[in-house]
Amino acid sequence: MRNPRILAELLWWTLSLLLVLVIFYPIYLYKIHFPYWTFLGISIVFFVQFGRLILSMKHHPIRPKQLLKIVVMFLCIPIVFLLYQELMRFRSDLDDGLVNDLVNGLSLNDRRKLLLYIRSVVLYFGTASIMLGAVLPLRLLISVWKIRNKDKSL
Repeated sequence: MRNPRILAELLWWTLSLLLVLVIFYPIYLYKIHFPYWTFLGISIVFFVQFGRLILSMKHHPIRPKQLLKIVVMFLCIPIVFLLYQELMRFRSDLDDGLVNDLVNGLSLNDRRKLLLYIRSVVLYFGTASIMLGAVLPLRLLISVWKIRNKDKSL
């Protein structure tokens, strides 16, 4: 029998990729030039994986690996800054009207619906992944602290 934690990990990564495909489908359906594919995909994957790691640490394969937790804590810093930079680039393009130019060939109703969808999805997953990326190091620090001080009494 295979390790159930590894199977659960594969299931979560599969669900993350499936969510990416489901979110991408309406944008792909209109066949527009969308320069934010990478940022949106990474934001969705980080949202799912960071959230899962924060909420269910005791069932995650990283739980017993203290050094890996510390490495992930420090990797979160540049990840959050890069996500923030890309989100601000999207906001700048949104404010300058460059996102509106992406949907010029569509009817007015389709344009309005797709712009609302793009704006909502990118801002939601971008902001949520940044927030979870900021909370994750704290959660990892608590986990490391608990294991290091497990045998020590107050």
